[in-house]
Amino acid sequence: MITPQTLEQINIELTTRCQAACPLCARNDYGYKTRTDFPTVDMSFNNWVNIFNNAELPKLKRIFFNGSYGEPIINNNIFEILDYTFNKWPNVLLDFSTNGGARTKEWWKSFALRYKDKPLKVRFSIDGLEDTNHIYRIGVPFNKVIENAKSFIQGGGDAEWRWITFRHNQHQVEEAQKRSIEYGFTFFKENKAGNDFGFVFTNNTDGYWIMPANNTPEPPKLTEYKPDVRDSLRTYQKQELKWIMANRELECIAKINQTIYISADGKVYPCAWVGHYPDTYKYNNFKQAVGDIENNAIKFGVEEAMTWLSKVEDSWKCKSIKSGMLATCVGCTKGSFYQEC
Repeated sequence: MITPQTLEQINIELTTRCQAACPLCARNDYGYKTRTDFPTVDMSFNNWVNIFNNAELPKLKRIFFNGSYGEPIINNNIFEILDYTFNKWPNVLLDFSTNGGARTKEWWKSFALRYKDKPLKVRFSIDGLEDTNHIYRIGVPFNKVIENAKSFIQGGGDAEWRWITFRHNQHQVEEAQKRSIEYGFTFFKENKAGNDFGFVFTNNTDGYWIMPANNTPEPPKLTEYKPDVRDSLRTYQKQELKWIMANRELECIAKINQTIYISADGKVYPCAWVGHYPDTYKYNNFKQAVGDIENNAIKFGVEEAMTWLSKVEDSWKCKSIKSGMLATCVGCTKGSFYQEC
């Protein structure tokens, strides 16, 4: 599976806090309100040191700060954490994914200047222009994101523009590509699959659909927000994943890329999708599939906290979820959007 000797990439969560309310994010109840069933956690500097202080990780190439729940830039310990990490692994790429709406333009420029001679990159997730970015990136004004990104670029920072194509922004892809060059982004990446389908509640009784850029008919509007709406959709998705598994070959992107995910409270998983499910969603069989595990890297260090990962691959020997295959892994098959992204 993945071992400290073979590990090449780490995806780590610096915080579960976020100023945005993207409706298909796991921390948000479909645009209506922030969920209350997961803890608010910031990775402290001391915890970061506890995780990595005794780690060697000889093949490590990249640390990716890509929040499952939070916006990494919000963590107030970020400079201490990065200074320590560059001192320990000066040639490892530190790679950020951000909605770009937090902090000020002055902060972003100082961020770029501080690390302009280091291997650091920032991916700005901007899914629209002035009239569309806020439709999915709720609470993230387009003009503020561009102001922050330009300031980072002016300070010598390496910035990429990441774009999810929806039905409401598909006509703007070409214009966004042109602007990315004009503003100084080094790369424009369009993702045509991912979090691109779901309902957004604007209040208890009204809302709108986020639709993918294809000809899928828009379903009827949901007319009442209910706490179990997410669980209902998960039940449907579980049925859909059974069909996918029956027709595709499982392909673990974490194993292929030799990567792990570490949550903001220091728990180690093979990927962010498995990291979501144990404590967040119902309709999973995590404990039944892998049993009791010791995966707290703050307590044990990252290398010891990785030792349980072989149990994930062992679960694949089962022929079905019912017989013990880890349910989350069913969504990671050849041709799935996980590989495309």
